[in-house]
Amino acid sequence: MQTGPEKSHVSRTDRSCRLIVRNLPFVTSKEDLRDVFAKVGAISEVAIPPCKDKRFPKSCAGFGFVNFVKKSDAAKAIEQLNFIQFKGRKIAVDWAVNKDDYVTNVITSEKKEGQKPADDEEKGNDENVGSSEEDEDKLNLDYEDDESITDECHDEDEDENSSDGESADNITDDDNEKEVDQNKKEKNPKKKEDLAVREGRVLFLRNLSFNTDKEQLEDTFSDFGEIQLAIVCCFSGSEHSKGTAFLHFKSKEGADSALQALNSEEGVLIDGRRINGVIAVPRVEASQFQNKEVGQKNVKDKRNLHLLRASFIRPGTADANNMSQHDTEKRQKLASLAKNKLRNLLMFVSPTRLVIYNVPRNWTDKTLRSRCIVATGNKDAQLTECKIWKDFTKLDARGLPESMGYAFVGFSKHEDAYACLKKMNNNPDIFTTDKRPIVQFCIENLQAVRSKERKLVKSKLPKGTDSGALKKLPVPTVDPAVEKAVEKTKALLSQGGQKSLPKRFGLKIRHRDGNKGKTQNKGKASRKRKSQSTSGKPVKKTKLNTKGVTKSLTMM
Repeated sequence: MQTGPEKSHVSRTDRSCRLIVRNLPFVTSKEDLRDVFAKVGAISEVAIPPCKDKRFPKSCAGFGFVNFVKKSDAAKAIEQLNFIQFKGRKIAVDWAVNKDDYVTNVITSEKKEGQKPADDEEKGNDENVGSSEEDEDKLNLDYEDDESITDECHDEDEDENSSDGESADNITDDDNEKEVDQNKKEKNPKKKEDLAVREGRVLFLRNLSFNTDKEQLEDTFSDFGEIQLAIVCCFSGSEHSKGTAFLHFKSKEGADSALQALNSEEGVLIDGRRINGVIAVPRVEASQFQNKEVGQKNVKDKRNLHLLRASFIRPGTADANNMSQHDTEKRQKLASLAKNKLRNLLMFVSPTRLVIYNVPRNWTDKTLRSRCIVATGNKDAQLTECKIWKDFTKLDARGLPESMGYAFVGFSKHEDAYACLKKMNNNPDIFTTDKRPIVQFCIENLQAVRSKERKLVKSKLPKGTDSGALKKLPVPTVDPAVEKAVEKTKALLSQGGQKSLPKRFGLKIRHRDGNKGKTQNKGKASRKRKSQSTSGKPVKKTKLNTKGVTKSLTMM
């Protein structure tokens, strides 16, 4: 049995032959998995992520990856090995997809179906992605709280037990009004509040196996007290479990004793998995908890999307005066690319790193660095990066790589980066009039940033350091001063309800016909008075606005 982790030398193109194997026993090793799949064809890699729980260091996470040399062998493995018995459990074999695509597709589909994304712990045991669980813990995605999920699943049970509505308070003698009131009640039935939730007799359970059913839950937790109802939460439109459930106890003492057992050192195991649990709360209270944490009604902008508004210039506005057609088209193209990139939920806007386009070909890194420092207005501004991208396949007359016309500039403080952007963006005095600087906050991949940070930490460790020591190091966090400055900038850019990027990027059209109707009405009134005067009918006199006349005279 191999002791060290198996290193992967698989290229990106070979990932098309990669399979994910789910529902593995927790004692499965790489050799066990290799022996089963090697009968189908040649294997280049086998990976099984370890269990997150430190108390079970020798256990696996319950899923693994197998990479075949040939795609035909991978397809054959799905046909032959899917749902076979492996160490007493039925394994599920399917194609593995890219982590970014999978996370984005799952959360997007759940939002479309009206579901809320599950927490990281649930997804860590079911994602068909090509990376370890360690990376998943570090993803700071914009997920909802567990309490919201708890209440949403619980509403399904409330809907079943809710009545068709209550009688109206004021009922008239008119039969027609009675029928109208009755129709309204049928369309908008009032939900009854679940008394068990209010009394604290309902537990919300997580980290369940996808094979766990309500009978197993009742058998396991019946020792703590009588159970009235057990609900396993499933995805909408299917019977596939989410790995979460609700337990309704008859007494609060039973729920408290079960919760105490869940939080003990031994814990409660079902199908070899340690179960986590909390007291379920109503939807109203769950939303209040979330609002207190965020500090406002809307969800916090954790991906800094509103920072893109700082560099956006729409054609037809005052900022776009004398802008060349080249810059106008390029800005619209870059805005569309940014919108497409941010559909991936792992992409975020860096608050301290800028990307600058239209950099002159003859500029050097040193020239750009000095210009950026001057643009900040702070002589003590610190740049962590200033690099013009070069094309090493093309050489200039001096034999040096040609500039690709864009550069990345990083600052240690957000205030300096924002000041540099405001000063340089669309400034005709810095580059050229036809090709002005296009400065934006850089869009980055969270996984790539985390990987870069880990490599930096690893390079500082002394040689011969155990690889396990690297995993124990804390994850680098955002500087509180930078985070505070970013929130201040986002509040400024989102004033008036502005979005990060508009839905359309075309010409700004001013609606100047708003008073057209008033002008037409005014013309009709004047013509009416004129006709009345010619016909001999008395014309109604209007009251003189003496206040307005006095004000006009005093201003003369």
